[in-house]
Formats: sequence, C-alpha cells, structure tokens
Amino acid sequence: MTKVKRMFVCLCGFEFIPRSISLKGDPGRIYLSEPVCAYLFDTEEGWVLFDTGLNRDIITDPELEDRYFTSRGWVPTPICDEQHDLCNQLTQVGVSMADIRYVVLSHLHADHTGNLKKCTNARVLVQRAEYDFGFAAETPPPWFDIDYQGAGIDWQIIEGDYLLMDGLEIIDTKGHTPGHQSLVATLEKSGAMVLTADAGDLFENFEMEVACGENIKDETAVASICRLKNIAEERKGTLFLGHEIEWVKKIKLIPQYYD
Repeated sequence: MTKVKRMFVCLCGFEFIPRSISLKGDPGRIYLSEPVCAYLFDTEEGWVLFDTGLNRDIITDPELEDRYFTSRGWVPTPICDEQHDLCNQLTQVGVSMADIRYVVLSHLHADHTGNLKKCTNARVLVQRAEYDFGFAAETPPPWFDIDYQGAGIDWQIIEGDYLLMDGLEIIDTKGHTPGHQSLVATLEKSGAMVLTADAGDLFENFEMEVACGENIKDETAVASICRLKNIAEERKGTLFLGHEIEWVKKIKLIPQYYD
C-alpha cells in the first residue's frame, strides 16, 4: 500500500563544477554542467517536498552572491533563472510553498536548502548528525546558514531510517555529509523511485561504486551507494539521480508527473 499519488520533478538550476567533486579520484580537468533537482509529492497526507533547490535571492543579489558564493570559492555561481525558481514551478500544478506539509532535506548543502524558509507551514525532517553539523560554530563553504538558521522552522530531528508514511521511506545514506539521507517513494504504477540525492551524483558512482569527491569517509559513502543500488534491485525500482544531466534530460519534469 502507498499513500503517494503523484511525484513531480522540479529542475531548479545548474551548477558548473569539476567532475572531481562528483567522482572521487577524477583528475578534475573536465567540468560538468550538473542539474539541481527537487521533488514534489502529492500524498494522502498532504504535499511533501524532498529538498528545496537553490536560493535565487542570493544568486540575483550581487552583495549576497559575493558573500555566499564568490568569496567562498564557489565560482562560477550556479544558474537559477525564473523558470528554475521552485515557487514558480509549484504554481504550475496549483501549489504554493505555504501548502507544503513536510520537507525532507537530504542534507544541508546550499543547492538543497535554498527555499526552505518559504515553506512556512512545513515540518522539516533532517538527520541528527546533519543538524548538529549544520548548526556548529563553523561550517564548510557549501553550508549557507542564511537558508536554514533562524526562527520559524519546525524541525523534526530523526536518527537513521524513518517511515514518513506508507510509500515514503527516508533512508540513512550518510557519507557525502555526516547526516545525508535519501528517499524511496513507492507509486502505484511506477513502482519504487529511489531518490539518491548526493549519495551519488553520476551514473559512474553507482556503476563503479565510487564515492563523490566530497565526502566524510570513502568507505561510508560507498556503503550508502551500494545500499541504494540493492534497494533498487530488490524492489525492481528506479534510481533517480538529481545531478546527472543525461538522466534529467530524459525524465518527466513538472507539470508532468509519475504515478
């Protein structure tokens, strides 16, 4: 049984980064244009978001862009046009940010937390290890405190795997960050959708079982990649890679959906 009726994929912009960030051991001479995705679920218990894309307000404000991107070495700045704005995409299916009941954050990197504060009525699920790291006195450049710190966020701190509802399973996939998590969504017609987030960015991560270049420990990151592969195989499901351009070029994007 599943309470998930539809899954929408939102394309929230593009990052231009060295391949070595996504694939451990790569020389770094090749740069990739990697998409940034978020996922919207229509469920019997309300609307659910898995990640919230990039904060376009930072990208379009020169002072904030310098403070959060350029000065931290995140160059060039990601692309997030009006068509990539998450709020604009949700309106295509008659949904506002205030309608979101749950937000599941894969982790607290800036390309996943950008519109979090606009989800004013949502409960936000994050792993304990990720929350503790993100609220430490100092964090590495990809963590933007402006996106997730401050009053008004209804946090639900979890530890390990967690069943949000029938058909939406949060999977502990630490490795890329201390508390990274992925999501398995089960749809009546499409079956199990294994949303990897940044456990693995590219097909090569899963085919060769190689960690992303940015991770807390190679062995931990590879174990999470293998776990997601096994879940997809056991359930005859589909791996959804939100940073893999060849994958995103061929899937259904909002307002189209999977059911």
